[in-house]
Amino acid sequence: MNIVVAYLRAGYDVDIGVGLRLPVKITLEYPEQMTVEHDYEFYATLTPLDWPDYDEFLCRFKAQLWVEAGIFNPFAWKWERYSARWGPNYDWSRSFTTPLGPAIEFPLPPIETTVFDSAWVIGFSLLKVKLVIDPQLGSDKITAKVRASGDAAGEHTLVWSEPDQTIPFVIHADDYGPTDFAEIELSDLRYYFSIFMLHFGLKFDFHSWIDGLTGDPTIGLFTLDMSGLTEGLYLGVHAGTDGTIDLRVFVVRGLPLNDLEGAKLRIANLQEYTFFLYENSKINQYKHDRIIGDLAQTKDNINNAIVYLDTARNGFDDKVEGLSSLLFAVKRLENLINDIQNWNDKRLMPSDIANNLVGELERIQMKLVNRVKEEALSEKLLAVAATEDAEARGRYAPWLCDQVAYIDQYLADAEYWLDEGWPWKAVYYYKAAFWKSQKTVCQAYDWSWDIDIKDWVDQLEQNP
Repeated sequence: MNIVVAYLRAGYDVDIGVGLRLPVKITLEYPEQMTVEHDYEFYATLTPLDWPDYDEFLCRFKAQLWVEAGIFNPFAWKWERYSARWGPNYDWSRSFTTPLGPAIEFPLPPIETTVFDSAWVIGFSLLKVKLVIDPQLGSDKITAKVRASGDAAGEHTLVWSEPDQTIPFVIHADDYGPTDFAEIELSDLRYYFSIFMLHFGLKFDFHSWIDGLTGDPTIGLFTLDMSGLTEGLYLGVHAGTDGTIDLRVFVVRGLPLNDLEGAKLRIANLQEYTFFLYENSKINQYKHDRIIGDLAQTKDNINNAIVYLDTARNGFDDKVEGLSSLLFAVKRLENLINDIQNWNDKRLMPSDIANNLVGELERIQMKLVNRVKEEALSEKLLAVAATEDAEARGRYAPWLCDQVAYIDQYLADAEYWLDEGWPWKAVYYYKAAFWKSQKTVCQAYDWSWDIDIKDWVDQLEQNP
């Protein structure tokens, strides 16, 4: 059985650490969404940082021999331990804000060399003249590269030369691919040591009572610019740190104003944007389902309208059903717009997102309104031509002219409500004008000659 009553241990510690970290923060300002065939300005602001409780410059050197001894004290029933260390333990680490611009530099100490001491002449030190070399190391150049892909294009090299500087750059949005998103990447951040100067001066170091009167004045001599030696040196992103900033911006496709197929594509585009908002926690499940559901029903209405409007003929086929489908779609979009605006007013949705959604819904709505207006005006021209043709053939009927007056009144009512901001009421009166025009054409045909109505309408359209 072995009982330890004392021990002695010895060893050495060596710790050498050198490193440099230059933290910065980059803030990007960018549009919530973009539209194809347009240029957009993005803004990048760089702010130098000084991390709390962190040494941006690390420089430690420790090389120590240590001894530890222990004796067991049976009276106190515990170990009595003794230790000692010998050797250097230096720490020159510093914490500072990342230098950027000529007014901010690395905290390097000046170098002083005595070139004259009065003790050399009079036997005691009353004055020392020292040559002071004050190094200035810094930067007026931090760079990063920007590249756009997806439904966007643009490559730029950003250069910051002072703190909190904002650099604009332009990204072009277009229909380059099937994604409907612009992918913006900022990478390859580099800190260049572009400023290195040596400031030379003379320091008059007085002693005794003179020091209390004059202090230690310094006279500048000259400055040696050594930046040419260091301007190509740079510090990149630290290994293990994510060196890129990635953005994803929704891109709206620009489509013809009066094209119903274009409206369908806009709706599909907007549905994808809505899912993107939900996926990124910008809107909740209820709002997502409400918007997606209304857009899907609106697309069905447009499909029904296309069946009637693109297959029926002017004058005698029933296009009114197609216009009714568009009326339902415009009314549904108007209700959805009102809901989104209410959510915004009650702060249930961010205002920028609400404004983007409302703006896009209003554009789709105007496509539908303009298509109904186009059909109404076209049918009115046909009604006027039919009335004039009936009169020219001696089949004069005064009440046919009255019908044209009713049509004009319906069109005026439609324009009034459109100006008042009620698209669905405008569509209602455009639809009424279309119906009255179609009825007038059929009645004018009854007062015309005995030929097939389709042939007669063809003649009217060919000879306006």
